[in-house]
Amino acid sequence: MEKWIDLTVLIDKNYLEYPGDIPFEQVIEKEFSKDYFNMRRITTNMHIGTHIDAPKHVLDIEEGIESIDINKVIGKAFVLQPRIIDGVIMTSDLIEQYNKDYKIVIIKTNHSKYLNTLKYYDYPVFTEDVIDFLVSNNIEVIALDMPSPKYKDEAFLNMHKDLLSRSILIVENLKNLDQLTKVVDFIALPLKIKGFDGSLIRCVAKNSKDN
Repeated sequence: MEKWIDLTVLIDKNYLEYPGDIPFEQVIEKEFSKDYFNMRRITTNMHIGTHIDAPKHVLDIEEGIESIDINKVIGKAFVLQPRIIDGVIMTSDLIEQYNKDYKIVIIKTNHSKYLNTLKYYDYPVFTEDVIDFLVSNNIEVIALDMPSPKYKDEAFLNMHKDLLSRSILIVENLKNLDQLTKVVDFIALPLKIKGFDGSLIRCVAKNSKDN
């Protein structure tokens, strides 16, 4: 039986957050040596490490991460590995490789090798025609091994707006995609916290018999 592969980034004292974001902080509230149990408190936004963006991230709506249908983030996913030319992801490769049976796509760029370095935040970008590819194929989730989906020369968060306004969820900061075959079983469950614009997740995948 295939084992589940952890696609989640470790958040620790060495984790380098997105430039400008408040660093992840943890505070020891109780510790075993004094209190006979351990308890820690964290301070963070929900867009650190491996996480999922909800439409509320860029849209003026009430519904937050709690309103996401979890069936959209559990299921078969198709792994696409496009060429990257001059820092631009080739939409033509996505179109050529895609199998229309899958509504979750994982974009493998191998960019996670730069995690916890400034180079990680200088990441590949998309051309605007990628949205036509995603919408025409009724894609429901796009998952990436880099910090964010962004158009070449885009205005502020334009690709996020194009995706999330069409209810295409975004999973960011994956790793270990080199261990995946073309088709995988995929799980990316968010926390159920009312009103939040995104959520930290534990994301896993298992290579499928459908390959």
